[in-house]
Amino acid sequence: MNSYSPIFQEFAPKELYDLEKLSEQDGALKISLINDNGCRIRIRFKAFKAYRKLDEGDALISLGQISKSAKPRMSFYRVEPSDFIEWFVKQSYDIYDAKTLVHFAIITINDVIDVISREDPIVD
Repeated sequence: MNSYSPIFQEFAPKELYDLEKLSEQDGALKISLINDNGCRIRIRFKAFKAYRKLDEGDALISLGQISKSAKPRMSFYRVEPSDFIEWFVKQSYDIYDAKTLVHFAIITINDVIDVISREDPIVD
């Protein structure tokens, strides 16, 4: 079972934001979150290996695991252990060491975004 730990709380909004934009540009994954007042949080993963985005209604297992292992309704989590990393390593025929990868989860009002990266993102 995945275990979720809140991270980046210095950047975390008090309430969940909405996903404004998710894109790959210049080899980086860029995620922009926005609230009702127009305030934005931008997250850039320079060393991402994989990502997936699910509607919250399709991510019920993940949301249940968050409720069991961490404080729910937060925006940023580190996931350890991670079945997503396990799947990714198997898909690559073990060319990656799972210990060098980090699974981040970003929770918005309507989405769950999972990212596998080799380093922490830049949040601003």
